[in-house]
Amino acid sequence: MSIPSLQLILATLLLPAMGIEQLPLTMPGAPGIPGELMGPGRSICYNLTLSDKAVKEVVWWEQAKLILRLEPCVGKPHLRVSVYGCPSEGGRVVWEYMSPKMKNDLIAQGKSVPTEWEWVGDVESLTIEVTHRTYFIEVVHQMEPYPAIDGQNTVAKFRLEAHLIDKVPCV
Repeated sequence: MSIPSLQLILATLLLPAMGIEQLPLTMPGAPGIPGELMGPGRSICYNLTLSDKAVKEVVWWEQAKLILRLEPCVGKPHLRVSVYGCPSEGGRVVWEYMSPKMKNDLIAQGKSVPTEWEWVGDVESLTIEVTHRTYFIEVVHQMEPYPAIDGQNTVAKFRLEAHLIDKVPCV
């Protein structure tokens, strides 16, 4: 195999997957990265892969957590996370804000669904124990089963934050 063809193969393997954007970690207090979904059912998949330096530090933390925060500006964006690939491309959803399965599990256990889960289109946040190096964070424009009453059913705009912390502070 010639050197140019080997370089082409390696370059192809190193290209990020189409439609996946890199999600940088956000400094606490800084605004998240802006995003926009044009049309119902659209999604954006972000890849958050910890660098070698971050992994070397995080493995020594007692309770490493990844905190994701989705702040809607317009429409009803929704947050879901996988370690198996983008959920819209078949990756199994591992964490999802306000998931129907979580609601049904609570009801089956005789517990009430938290009232803050009733506000579709409000700020969503997930606290995830850091067990993997790579996470696929997907934001989808959620339309069903919640009809739009504000006329904002074609566009969803949002800000997305990602933070790594050692321990979740007591509130």
